[in-house]
This record gives sequence, structure tokens and C-alpha cells, in this order.
Amino acid sequence: MQNFVQYGVKSAKGGMFWELSVVGASLIEREGKIGDKGKQKKTDCTDRPSAHALAEKLIAEKKAQSFILVPVKPLPELVVGKAATNRARKSAVHGPAPKEMLALEKQFHHICQRINEGYRDDLMDIFEPMFKTGAWAWVPVVEARPHEQIDRLGDVVMGPLYTCEAYPWPSRDGYPMAPLLQIDLARASLLGGIPLGDGLVQVWMPHKALAGEDQYVRVVPRVSVDHADLTPVQALPPDLEPMQTLVGDWNEELGRWLQAPAFQILTWGDKRYTSPLALGFQGHYTLKELTDSPALAKEIEAFDQALNTLVGMPTDPFSSVSTHLFGTFSEIQYAPQDCPQPLFCFDGGGFDLVWGDGANAQLFYDIDAEGVVTFTFDWSSL
Repeated sequence: MQNFVQYGVKSAKGGMFWELSVVGASLIEREGKIGDKGKQKKTDCTDRPSAHALAEKLIAEKKAQSFILVPVKPLPELVVGKAATNRARKSAVHGPAPKEMLALEKQFHHICQRINEGYRDDLMDIFEPMFKTGAWAWVPVVEARPHEQIDRLGDVVMGPLYTCEAYPWPSRDGYPMAPLLQIDLARASLLGGIPLGDGLVQVWMPHKALAGEDQYVRVVPRVSVDHADLTPVQALPPDLEPMQTLVGDWNEELGRWLQAPAFQILTWGDKRYTSPLALGFQGHYTLKELTDSPALAKEIEAFDQALNTLVGMPTDPFSSVSTHLFGTFSEIQYAPQDCPQPLFCFDGGGFDLVWGDGANAQLFYDIDAEGVVTFTFDWSSL
């Protein structure tokens, strides 16, 4: 018995959708108003035959409720549970750090053992998580294009994303949401060696967006992604003011802003290591506070200088201040060690997006004990 997904829509009260995924001996239902995330319910059965029997019953009930059901589409066998979690831990993203960072970490511990005891634990609490949350990333190779030339089934930033009847263009408070990001999960999974599932993960921004509020994140399953099912691009009204304005240059002759180009991610380019470290010992305490030893003071200065050459500027080898797939990010209002794993990081002014003063943004993923992947989006500023 093969895994499958069943979709249904109903034109009543603004339109409703229903989605049923049968994976192994489990059923996952998602139902709600078209354009919303909907409510999700999971049912675990004793075996696959029981799951398929229950699925047939639920499908019959939806037909009786006047839902229009599209043909069943198969789902691949998924890597689940501990196997998925273990794969993520051993992935290319979380491979060994470069020798320069490993040497720096060793030097940090050697120094920390000899500084004044009153500052030792605090510095350990600051530096240890940052050394551990460093990760490998891939830099996007992008091309600015007119919106009508964007491949809506590919990786996209600030351009028209994939929509279809089952996954229409979302709206909030009567306004169409602005498209921000779309990532092909199969490509990302293959690159990073992390089982993120298949399909397109999307981030949409609401009208007058606020940091950390109301961003809409969804996954369009691969079985629903087809050029033949594309629905038209929604026209954004001129007074739409999401934080990402999606506007380009002001045209005096026309008296309005011209639409900014969208960005197609053509491929994922150079692999690079990213570290959230930014400040050395002296970024937290003075030399006089840390030690009375001139020799140790010189070691601390040498450590801080070495760290600065690696992460001090966005162009330095291991800086996290860039736009990239996976990797990590610099702490502003929240720290990497307190968050899920980042799938995509906006930082350093990539794509001319401005998140606020000294700000950044991330699309996060989380894999639970059963191998279920969820996605969230957030940003912060000074």
C-alpha cells in the first residue's frame, strides 16, 4: 500500500479546502478556509491497512459534504523518526568546522582556563554555543528578472511564487499577501543532506508587516506542483505596504513607483562556513578585568585579532552576515542556539531588502522525534 495525498475544495463561505495525507500507518488532515493555513489533525492507526480503510471513510464523508476531490496522487516513502534526526545531525551542513575555527576554539579554551575566575563562566556561556552553532552554507547564484519571466516552480525571492487551485494566492485583512521566498525542498535536501521533504516551502508577507508577526509560511507538496495547474499572478494594489515593498525606481513621467525586479535563484554556488561569532574577549571585558598577566594579555589580543580576520566584516571568510542557504546567523534580538535550524538567512542587505536597523531574517526548519518537518519565519532588528 503506497503513501498518497488527497485534496478537496468546496466553494462555500469564501471557499474551503481539505487535505489528507496518508503516510505509513498515519493520517494527517488539514482543513480550513482557502488562503489560510488551516487546522491540522494527526491520527495514528495500528497498521497500513487500517490507515487506508480510515482514509477511504474520510474521503467518502467529504464527497457527501460536496467537496470536489482532485485525483489521488502518490507520495514517496519518507525518511522518518530517529533516522531523519540522525541524518540531519550528520549532514553536510553540520560537518566539521574549518581548521582555522577549530584552532581558534582550542585557543579559546586554553585562554579561558587562565583568565580571572570571576569572568570564566560568563565567557564560556557566551562563546561555547556560538562555536557549536557554526554551520556550512551555500550562496545563491541569482538573476534579476521581470516578474513575468520568473520560473514559478523554482527558487524565487520577491517574485511571483507557485499557486494553484488547492494552494491559491493567500490574503490577509482583505489584501493579497506579498511573495517573499520560495525554496525547492528536494534541491535543498539533496544539497544539505537533510531530509526536509519534497515540495516548495513559501514565505508570504502581510500588508504593513511587523517583525515576528503574521508572516505566512506554507509547503506546497510536490504532488501539487505542476505547470499545468498554475493559477494567475495576483495583482498587488498600489497602496500595499508590506515591509518588503517590492517597488523599484520612482518614475517621474508616470508619477508612480516601478515594479522592482524579482530574483530567480539559478543554482546554489560556493559552499562556505558561517559562524555567529562577532566579538572577541575584549568585546565583553577589558584586559585589566581578565588578567594581570602581560603574557596572557598578549594571547587574548592575538585571539581577538585572529577572530576579527575571520568574522569581523561581512566579506571575511566565515562571517554569517550574508544571504545563504542553511548556515547560521548573527545574534540581534535572538541567538542561533535558541532557535530552530535556519534553512535560509537574509542578512547583509541581500536582494536590497531592509529589515530594519542592523537587522536580519531567517526561514527556520525543525525536525521532531517522528521526523515531521515544520517551518517558521522570523526577523529582528536593533
